[in-house]
Amino acid sequence: MKKLIVTLLITIFFQTLFANSKTPYDFELYSLQNHLFSSEKIRKKTETKVLVVDFFSMYCEPCKESLPLWEKMYKEYKKRGLTFVVIVLPVEDDRTKEIEKIEKYFNAQKVTFPVLFDKYSLVGKKYGVINKTGSASLPQIFVIDKNGKLISNETNHRKSITHIKKIISP
Repeated sequence: MKKLIVTLLITIFFQTLFANSKTPYDFELYSLQNHLFSSEKIRKKTETKVLVVDFFSMYCEPCKESLPLWEKMYKEYKKRGLTFVVIVLPVEDDRTKEIEKIEKYFNAQKVTFPVLFDKYSLVGKKYGVINKTGSASLPQIFVIDKNGKLISNETNHRKSITHIKKIISP
């Protein structure tokens, strides 16, 4: 009887462990509208084929120039399984003033995809976008499949868009 109970407990432990395992690319951040965004929950939705994560800075001109391209693509491909999110990295010490600038900027852009603020650069560090000295290497676009596997990591927005269209196109 003891063996059966021990076996049962071990089985339950491993099922729980693997059922709750996250991938290295999972994260949770709040959007500018104060909604919690969970990459794991988004990936697990049946309609999601890929999750595109684009890291952004107010001082990255290629990042700013890409927003209209991303908006167009997001509107066109979201019904085909594209989930897209921009993660804004902090550049100033005063996070309150910075979030106000970011909100103002993105409200003027009128984007329809989620915009998240990585207030303490934790996700940026996790993805390797921010190095040990605190410097960010931008642009950085990550394409992650439904299972949390990294499909591609690009530094060029147009190349990423071309690659994503090939993945999502019927």
